[in-house]
Amino acid sequence: MIGPWDRIEGSSHDDELDAGVEARIADPLWMLARQWQVGELRGDDAASPVAAQLAWHVSALRTYRPGADGPVIPMPTGHPLERVVEAAPPPRGGAAGLRWSARLASQVARRLVRAGRRDAVDALAAEFGLPVDDAVALGGAGTSAVALLRRRGFDGAALLDATPARTQAALADLDATASEAAVTVIEQWRAETRVRFATPPADTWDQARLEHYFEVAGITDGGETVLTAREFTGGHLDWYSFDVDPTGGHAPVDRATHDAPKPHMVVAIPTPVRYSGMPAPRWWAFEEGDVHFGDLAAAPGDLGRLLVADYATVYGNDWFSVPLRIPVGTLTQVLKLTVHDTMGGHLDIAPAATLDRRVQGARVFRLYELSCDPSVAAGRAPWLLVPPSLSGSAVGPPLERVELVRDEAANLAWGIERLVEGPTGRAVDRLQHWRTAATTLARTSSAGAGRSPVEADAWRYRLESTAPPFWIPFLPVRIGAGAQVILRRARMQEWELLDPSLTGPKGELLQRRQPMVVEEEEVPRGGATLERRWQVARWIDGSVHVWLQRSKRLGHGEASSGLRWDTLVDADSRSISAAE
Repeated sequence: MIGPWDRIEGSSHDDELDAGVEARIADPLWMLARQWQVGELRGDDAASPVAAQLAWHVSALRTYRPGADGPVIPMPTGHPLERVVEAAPPPRGGAAGLRWSARLASQVARRLVRAGRRDAVDALAAEFGLPVDDAVALGGAGTSAVALLRRRGFDGAALLDATPARTQAALADLDATASEAAVTVIEQWRAETRVRFATPPADTWDQARLEHYFEVAGITDGGETVLTAREFTGGHLDWYSFDVDPTGGHAPVDRATHDAPKPHMVVAIPTPVRYSGMPAPRWWAFEEGDVHFGDLAAAPGDLGRLLVADYATVYGNDWFSVPLRIPVGTLTQVLKLTVHDTMGGHLDIAPAATLDRRVQGARVFRLYELSCDPSVAAGRAPWLLVPPSLSGSAVGPPLERVELVRDEAANLAWGIERLVEGPTGRAVDRLQHWRTAATTLARTSSAGAGRSPVEADAWRYRLESTAPPFWIPFLPVRIGAGAQVILRRARMQEWELLDPSLTGPKGELLQRRQPMVVEEEEVPRGGATLERRWQVARWIDGSVHVWLQRSKRLGHGEASSGLRWDTLVDADSRSISAAE
């Protein structure tokens, strides 16, 4: 005898959903029964929405702060926010600085030549000579480009930043008419160049965190709302890049000139949601063959796929949308949504976020909602941020790439400069540059006297083994008496014996002209990769914007440089033993 059942549970041995959505035809009576089974023969008094009354208010972003301690300025409106945030200052020194200065010089020289002022170009070249610096360049075209730029070009970056007095002094040998015409051309070039390659008043790149930090703010009904982007690593900016700062403030709010946002009202017709391959609402209607929901392979535990299939086949035609145009660069909050139906009734739709908050701390899904937004706790709909960001852009090849990795065997972190910008405007592989220089050095030294048999058989003691000169060490340094550690850029002792053009950082990402400290947590076990490249985009007004972008992404794991201390090697530089 079988006892009473407590519950019945299905056990699926097949991952396919075909059996649940297929309609095998047996006879016409069965077809009617199938319609009755799915509820198509059952009538009800349900109404359809015919109008929706929507109330909302909008707050424009009014201030912008680059960095944690940067100046508060009005919100830039003529540029995409990515260009304002990511624009890096022009390079100074090295091959990148040489290329930048020569490029600016060629632009102003072409303008002066077209204006008939060739003599002004010669005068500027005599006053603004290119600085002599170690430029990373491969043999052949690279070294020839360096020599050509230094011989034929001049420092356009210095001319761009020069005072009017220095410019007049450089053109002092020209007559008054020629000097005045040349100054007019130079000033026009300066104005256009500064607009085209404008950088923010303060750099948003946090060198210790290797990411961008900035803030924007707007006036809402609760006062000033500050949105912070603390960990922006570059790329596309969207609502998920920002958090509400409940303690932040840019400037005192003057209620006389900055009132709370005024509510707006609109009445629209709800439109049924449609998407490609949507199932037909009737059971026996023919459908398009673009999407076959029955072909979704979903195991019993694959809830995501099961929910998608259930929504598409059962509730796909139960959703309506009410369009609302929102200006770019604003915070928007929906105040009320009332739906009127064909039966003369109306229904107030509450925000889904407030309904999800019935149990304190039970909300786990927050789509399009800013973190730390206090609106839901106050029973209102959350703020919707539409930042003045780009929908797409074109990026160039990387000019510089640095890999930050951990070396557990050496108890170090390394900054590996894989690519640096060369004098031709293209990236130079530092490994290839080092090998080319080492081969040239070996050929030069091979012409010397050979070693004696005693020297050939002798062992050698090395204080530390050789690491590639473009592997820059970062030493762990303890802060105070606690356990917190930072990573400080250091030098290898072996660099003193090598050519300075081969050793140490040569690019802009590792800050070659100043000390560099990185927070330890910014170099995880998987490492991090930094890149610098050109980016171009077109804004909503049709203007074209170009800027140098710095970005960070995850690395490719740990690395080992083979660095060892107190080693004993033979004449062929093969390691024999190491002292513990």
